[in-house]
Amino acid sequence: MAPKIFSILTLIIAGVAAYLGFEGNKLVVTLQDTGLRTHNILELTKAELKRTKSEYDKVEALLTKTEAELAETKTKLRDTEAELASTKTKLEAVTAERDAQKAALEDMQTKIAEALGIPKGDNLDPTQAIAAIKEQIATMAAKVKDQEAKIVELEKIRAEHETIIAGLTADKKRNEEEIAQKKKTIDKYSKNIIDKGLKGKVMAVNPGWGFCVLSTGDKQGAANGKIMIVARDGKAIGKVKITNVEANQSIADIQAGTFVRGMFVQPGDEVIYTGEDKVKIEEAAPVAGVAPNPPLPLPN
Repeated sequence: MAPKIFSILTLIIAGVAAYLGFEGNKLVVTLQDTGLRTHNILELTKAELKRTKSEYDKVEALLTKTEAELAETKTKLRDTEAELASTKTKLEAVTAERDAQKAALEDMQTKIAEALGIPKGDNLDPTQAIAAIKEQIATMAAKVKDQEAKIVELEKIRAEHETIIAGLTADKKRNEEEIAQKKKTIDKYSKNIIDKGLKGKVMAVNPGWGFCVLSTGDKQGAANGKIMIVARDGKAIGKVKITNVEANQSIADIQAGTFVRGMFVQPGDEVIYTGEDKVKIEEAAPVAGVAPNPPLPLPN
């Protein structure tokens, strides 16, 4: 009897040992696969971080250069405006002098008329008076001509200065616009900003690991940690969270608890960023840019 019981116990122990060995081997394989995937994701994330830092440094360097160019443009603009003001002052002075010469010329012409009517009993020789007046008229006419030539030259200088100011003003505006755009790019990387209304498609789904691949990447404006609505046929059905951003695509974890009962994300579904970064969904709401179909209730 005892040998029979001992044999039975031996068989039971051998079976348990075989089962535990099989399950242990499965666990080891699973842990190895998980470790390998985690290592690959970590290496990919490190490479992407290095690339993003390089782009950030380039943009920051361009910003510094553009700001220096803007400062130089502003200095040139101030100098040119000062030169224009000086030219205008000179122009006004020359114009005033010309007007004075014209008035003197008119006065001389009046004197000529008076000189022609000099009585014969006067001591002044009319011929000499007329000759002297004509000489003064010629001198004043030459001065007027010289002043008018100066006015033409100053008008030309003023036009050149105004053209330079217009060009510098355009350069200033362009530099300011470039600075604003570069600051926006820097804010995107430093503050993890994503534009509201960003759209994309689900390219692939891995339900076993609980993640999917989206068509929106760094170039399209995607950012880590952002929640995107999954929509199908114009209705919100759940949410995914971006965890890794590449150049033209990104990886997102599927938020299983947010999906409508009986539905699951699949390739071809649309994803939209609405500005809401909470995972929990109280109820479905119309998605911006999606056809206004009746909303579906989403579980808490």
